[in-house]
Amino acid sequence: MSLVLSDISLSRGGRFLLSGVNLSLYPGELLIVLGPNGAGKSTLLKLFSGEISPDKGLVLLDGIPLSEYDSEDLALRRSVLSQESEIHFPFIADEIVRMGRSCSKLRVPKPLEDRIVEEGFHSVRLGERERFQIYNKLSGGEKQRTQMARVLVQDKEPSQRESYVLLDEPGASLDPNRIHSLLEKAKQLSKEGRGVLCILHDLNLALRYADRIAVLKEGKILADGVPENILDEEFVLEHFLLRTKKVPFPEGGHYLIPLGPAEPNKINGLPYIIDAKGVKENVHR
Repeated sequence: MSLVLSDISLSRGGRFLLSGVNLSLYPGELLIVLGPNGAGKSTLLKLFSGEISPDKGLVLLDGIPLSEYDSEDLALRRSVLSQESEIHFPFIADEIVRMGRSCSKLRVPKPLEDRIVEEGFHSVRLGERERFQIYNKLSGGEKQRTQMARVLVQDKEPSQRESYVLLDEPGASLDPNRIHSLLEKAKQLSKEGRGVLCILHDLNLALRYADRIAVLKEGKILADGVPENILDEEFVLEHFLLRTKKVPFPEGGHYLIPLGPAEPNKINGLPYIIDAKGVKENVHR
């Protein structure tokens, strides 16, 4: 059981967005995808979800090409939180969340649907005021949590399948408390047997929550594995141009203290930093 990108390449306007990408998502894990801006992270998620198709390679859902599933079967197998969630009609938040149940194969008696929707709002800490507000009048963070509630209700009754949850920067517009709450929910979903993929920019959140990370840069996978083994000071400096100090975290694991940006220039093909005396120094692997 897995959701797989196999030797995926995709180009637009003569430029490769992804090239030779191999990446798998397994039930029971939280996979966090990291990478600089423009690395291809959202494109990767759109391929996983079936929103777009690759120029080369296969997207496989439990061993079957994603293209062979119809939209209703996909609704039974995966849910998606996109980075953009613009709605151009005056729906209330309750209606947006119920869209997660609109697939005919997910229909249940009205009282059960009402309970599922109510639990969805409760899970993301939205109350009656937000639930029955016009969606476009909500704050950015409230919209994001409404969309997360939609994702959560899609993955309820009937619970007869493994499922995959795809989250594209779910922490956008959220304050720190809400970001951690949402990622704890994502972690809980993985422990319940879902395969959860989450795109983030925050390296420390990845260290805190991910079972596995994949680092994408210029359309290629640089690293795929345990966060502690990948996110060290030299790796972050070379690929994220950020100087850090890795220190023990009180609850276990480590934390990267940001010390400042590295210069995006290079000496001998490697990024360099400028120390306190103004001396340029190469970044070495």
